[in-house]
Amino acid sequence: MSLVEILDYYENGIKFEESKAQILVGTLAKAMHSGSDDPKKPAKRIYREEPEQTPDRKALYEQFGDLIKT
Repeated sequence: MSLVEILDYYENGIKFEESKAQILVGTLAKAMHSGSDDPKKPAKRIYREEPEQTPDRKALYEQFGDLIKT
């Protein structure tokens, strides 16, 4: 086995371990954040009580206006 092949295996192993660590940290952060006392859940219906079920834009923008991208 040449030195280039050894270095290639080493580099691929390091990349694999780094990606595994990033997944672990992301999973831990998500688990820690999910236990918060203030989850953002809709407080009221966004859909009107009409048969066509069109969204109530006013209620939608009141609840999720900061998350909607235009």
